[in-house]
Amino acid sequence: MLFNLLFILKKAIFVMSVLQIDSAVKIQERLSELREVMRREKLDAFIFPSTDPHNSEYVPERWKGRQWISGFSGSAGTAVVTLNSAALWTDSRYFLSAAEQLAGTEFQLMKLKMPGTPTITQWIGEELRKLTVRQWAWTVW
Repeated sequence: MLFNLLFILKKAIFVMSVLQIDSAVKIQERLSELREVMRREKLDAFIFPSTDPHNSEYVPERWKGRQWISGFSGSAGTAVVTLNSAALWTDSRYFLSAAEQLAGTEFQLMKLKMPGTPTITQWIGEELRKLTVRQWAWTVW
């Protein structure tokens, strides 16, 4: 019986890891498609909040863009995607689950109110500065 339980547990862990890899692949595909649209529309960054336009307590499925682009299902967080990177800010209630759900993706977890964590504005500013420097260097050479 113990052997059967261990076998079932091992199988469940394998299935979960396969699903997580599949999810990470889908997220990467979504990021690539988003960046294609961003380039076409000349957007440098795209912000995905956790709210809908009405700031509803319970967000309808069609407004769960942050979850769709990042895979993070917590109720609080903001995802930001630039042409070269992606990050997700959330509070301490979700540090562990966010790290788990973002694993295997290019999203960097930003832990709100922790020392050394930039604000969304600071991060976007730094990312866009890097992009501008790269573009400038490219045109000079």
